[in-house]
Amino acid sequence: MRAWLLLLGLMLLSGCVSQQQQTEFNPDGSGTYEIRIGFSQQMLDFATMGSSGVSDDALDDALLELGSIANGLPTEWQASSENWKSDDGKYRGTLIRMQFRDAAMLRDQLTNSDLNELYSLIRFEDVEVIQDGRQVRLRATVKNGENSMFDSQESSDLLGSGLMASPTTSWTIRFPERIDSWSEREIASVSEDKKTLTYDFPYPLTRDYQLEIVGVLSPTVPQWALWVVGGLVGVGLILVGVGFVLSRRKPTSTYQSYDPATAGPRTAYPAASQTTPLAPLSYAPKPDEYQPSDSVAPYMPKPTEYQPSDSVVPYTPKPASYQPSDSYEQPTSFGSTPAEYGGRTPTRSLGMWQDPNDQA
Repeated sequence: MRAWLLLLGLMLLSGCVSQQQQTEFNPDGSGTYEIRIGFSQQMLDFATMGSSGVSDDALDDALLELGSIANGLPTEWQASSENWKSDDGKYRGTLIRMQFRDAAMLRDQLTNSDLNELYSLIRFEDVEVIQDGRQVRLRATVKNGENSMFDSQESSDLLGSGLMASPTTSWTIRFPERIDSWSEREIASVSEDKKTLTYDFPYPLTRDYQLEIVGVLSPTVPQWALWVVGGLVGVGLILVGVGFVLSRRKPTSTYQSYDPATAGPRTAYPAASQTTPLAPLSYAPKPDEYQPSDSVAPYMPKPTEYQPSDSVVPYTPKPASYQPSDSYEQPTSFGSTPAEYGGRTPTRSLGMWQDPNDQA
């Protein structure tokens, strides 16, 4: 007999079982789907009491075997299982985690027959997961689990009489941006940020629930932006490391404070006894009878008969017979050239400054 049948027997006798399902979307439409199956910690403690009780190791093995169904799921789902304990410590069981890359894979996981085995309290039918851009629409019909141990009339009577606790089951859906709409609001609760929706189903289900949820994904960050941010972070870490190394380096020479008593006066500044005393101040105040000699003379206007000596001669046009000449006279004797030419006369025909006596 398989070990997990012990847990099923406890579940049948007590009904202290909880099934929590969670679907979480990533910004790109992928995500994770998890199923948590937990048993009341009080019932597990009761099962280990007495000499004929079950050991903790046997319970751990039973929980591991309960999660071994993950080994038979499709490889692309990346399914895994592990022992799980609720945050409040009331339940202890197993966790089955799967990854989905798109809406079609999530639909296959929700409707997988292996996951709707004997221990499944609810099952999903007529599942539709449609992604249109950033919007995801999820439709599903929720029914009682297949071959549920609580479908019998005896179990229903026990639940109604209060002799057996009612199991709890829920489904939580998380979107990265927001949830726009959802159905079956009498069993639904939404978080304040409108990103998380939880359905708490009564068990056994008195009717089928028609669920429809519309959520919004966050815009995906481009791959090149991730590379740029990663590069900037890497460069920043390198600069911080270099600065830290440089700050830890020891100086090449030790610093010694200056002590005037032992070091004496600096060579650039002679001692006070070696300096020439300053000359006394030679300023003397002006006497009361002092009158400045550079006073400004009062303005005197020019007389009417004043004629400036540097007046400009009026312009006289050249006569019509004027002929300009650009020739240069040749000296008739050595040294007759004006002194400003240094004894040389500019000769246009020679093309340069040349002494006429230098001719061959």
